[in-house]
Amino acid sequence: MSGTAGKEGLGEAAGSSTPPTLLPPTAPEETANARNKANHRTVWPYGNYRSYYSFRPAASSNTESAPPADSLDGRLAFLDRQLFAGKRLLDIGTNSGKIAFDALRHMGAASVVGVDIDPLLIEDAWRIAGELGFAKGDDRLNFFAANVMDEGWLEEFVASGTRRVDVITLFSITKWLHLHHGDAGMLRLFRSLHQVLPAGGVVIIEPQEWDNYKRAVKRNKDLRETFKAIKLRPPFEDEMREAGFELEQRIEREEGGFSRPLLVWQKVA
Repeated sequence: MSGTAGKEGLGEAAGSSTPPTLLPPTAPEETANARNKANHRTVWPYGNYRSYYSFRPAASSNTESAPPADSLDGRLAFLDRQLFAGKRLLDIGTNSGKIAFDALRHMGAASVVGVDIDPLLIEDAWRIAGELGFAKGDDRLNFFAANVMDEGWLEEFVASGTRRVDVITLFSITKWLHLHHGDAGMLRLFRSLHQVLPAGGVVIIEPQEWDNYKRAVKRNKDLRETFKAIKLRPPFEDEMREAGFELEQRIEREEGGFSRPLLVWQKVA
């Protein structure tokens, strides 16, 4: 969908031999804006951007170029390695798997499962996994497409027996979950996070700010009704405490235009 407003004209006059013509197309900037809005509605409605990490800067640089494969993700660089060392990680909204790979290669995670709603992103993650030397069937790494907001999904995931988790990451994903599932969905998610983690388990959240919600809704009108009904506000500190978590660490940070805190929550025994 492009939003280009090409229409057939009616000729110079009735009976004229002059053939119909096309009216001038919409100004390029208007066309680009229309395409952008259309893509946000039909291609990226969940924030499921391909090539996301091409504009997410590396930990060791202030540039906005794509980070090298061996560079540590800027968010993980702020976190204590002991949060991940020997732990089983569930990365929600994994995109193309950068957090999953870095948790295994740089943070000492025992295993990682990356989940994303977009199967194309999961394909990207597996392709990159192969390039990095990970093979399908490796017990340490798995990716699959799923909607974690489906009621009971997290509980069923952990109840399978082989997929226990110690740490759950929600990096730059809470806005999208909130805009699609409202306050009730977020409260259900926080309760599920608490239910599936063992005592002492950790949830690490990088919440998008409220103004970022407004920009998303401006691009995608399908989100407006849910947005109007939202009462909760990021970073959801009261709600996480009510669900049974304690805030262990809040890291204020700026990273090449991304100024979002990292909140480390621990499940109360």
